[in-house]
Amino acid sequence: MLKYIQGEFMKIVYTSNTGFTESYAKRLASKLGIEALTLKDALSCVEKNSNIIYLGWINTGYIEGLNKARKHFNPVCVCGVGLAPHQENHILAIRENNDLKLSPFFYLEGGFDFSLLKGLNKLKMKIARSLLKKSITKKENPSDNEKALLEILYNGANFMDLEKVDGVANWYYSRYII
Repeated sequence: MLKYIQGEFMKIVYTSNTGFTESYAKRLASKLGIEALTLKDALSCVEKNSNIIYLGWINTGYIEGLNKARKHFNPVCVCGVGLAPHQENHILAIRENNDLKLSPFFYLEGGFDFSLLKGLNKLKMKIARSLLKKSITKKENPSDNEKALLEILYNGANFMDLEKVDGVANWYYSRYII
C-alpha cells in the first residue's frame, strides 16, 4: 500500500496556450491521482506557498507562468513543454533562462497549431512565420531544419508523447510516496 508523506497533498498547476501542456498536465494528474488546475484557477483555490508541480509552455526559452507561480506557490518540480526536439544544449538553456539549475526539470515535446493561438500570440506568430518564409525563400539552399520549421509553422505538428510523464511520475513517487 502506498502512503503519502505527511502534508504532501500537492496539486499540478499549469499554463497552456494551445492545449499541449494541458494534455500533459491532465495525463500526469490521472497517473498520480492528484488534481490539475490552470494557474488562474489555482490562484483562487490553492493555499499560498503550497508545494506544486508546475507545467508551462515554452516561449522563446522561457516557461510561461512560472514566475507568477513562484510568487504564490512552491514549485517543487517544473515541466516545460516545447516545440524543439529534446537536445541537451536546449535543455540547459531553458534551465538557465528559468533559474532551474538545481530544480527537478522535465522537458516534454509539445506541438504547434496556429489555429488555436489567440490574441497577441497569434499576431506574433503570424509575423514570425511570414518573416521566416521571406528569409528562407531568399536563400539559395535553405537548411533542412529551416524548411522543417517553416512546414511546422504553416501546417502544424504534434510531437507529444503522453508516456513521457512517466519520468515525472517516477520522480514524484520516489520523493513523496512511501
